[in-house]
Amino acid sequence: MFRGASRWLGLCGLLISLVGCSGGAETPDLGSVSGTILLDGKPLADANVEFTPANGRGSVATTDADGKYTLRYTSDIDGAVIGTHTVRITSGRPATGGEGGESKPAAPERVPPKYNSATDVKVEVKAGSNTFDYKIEGNGQVFPTIGEGGAKAPTA
Repeated sequence: MFRGASRWLGLCGLLISLVGCSGGAETPDLGSVSGTILLDGKPLADANVEFTPANGRGSVATTDADGKYTLRYTSDIDGAVIGTHTVRITSGRPATGGEGGESKPAAPERVPPKYNSATDVKVEVKAGSNTFDYKIEGNGQVFPTIGEGGAKAPTA
């Protein structure tokens, strides 16, 4: 009796492990998305770029020193879900770092709210390659940041 039960449990364990390793949900159809962000005519470095679809997982990127970005769907897959997305671009962040981590000073929010906390920017991501460039006018202002407290302008 125990021999039959142990075989049954062994078979169940094998089936569960195979199902668990199958990868689960498949990656949806994605379009590649990249672009450049300029603030007051200059590249906006270290900005966070988020594309959020009506349904499904969003995609994110951080701009490089030239203001260029490429969206990532996951840490190892580039792209964004095909369809309409709400776009958010932020530059403000609290200070980070500490024991053993890379430290970054706080940065003020220089991107106007219409591109982040009060965004009305929508784009249509299509199959294939998509380029969305943004020329933002902030007029050198500092704006409130998203979230509680938010980043404050660094003091000299």
